[in-house]
Amino acid sequence: MAAEPVVLKDTRSGLDVPWSGELLTRLGDTCTQVTYGHSAGGLPLPVVDTRSFACDPTGTKIQSTDASHQAVDHVLMLQTVREGDTEILLPTVATANGDVCVSYIESASRDDGGALIVTMPRVCDKPGPARGPAASWANLTGQRDMPRPAKLKAMRAVSNGGLVTQIPDIDSPQQ
Repeated sequence: MAAEPVVLKDTRSGLDVPWSGELLTRLGDTCTQVTYGHSAGGLPLPVVDTRSFACDPTGTKIQSTDASHQAVDHVLMLQTVREGDTEILLPTVATANGDVCVSYIESASRDDGGALIVTMPRVCDKPGPARGPAASWANLTGQRDMPRPAKLKAMRAVSNGGLVTQIPDIDSPQQ
């Protein structure tokens, strides 16, 4: 099973769209901080700022001269998926080694108390060209020119009981 990001801090507020606050998650030794805000006219702004950085288990930024801690993922896009009353942000990132990684919802369920449980692995590969006339990648993300992993042919969304999961169609390695 793929690793899941851990939420370290969530101060978002607002009804359907976060109006203000911060979401800080950690996956391995990399933290992603998404800061929300609103305009002077009171209209919600989507993501105001998204940063990824090397961090310790508490989410504290690591200042290091070690190159492995300096090169972190760069968020290219955040896809928003609604699971019932919860919005989930799925990042597409460019990694330090040149790969593009797409997060997707592998499984979604609710516990006995109704809390949402989501597994979000990533598909990573060198950047690849757009595929096929159906442009399922563009339909899923709404972005025709967004880089995607070369081995990712398509991503299908499947709804079951009001919850959405995604199934990646991945090229098999050439023998």
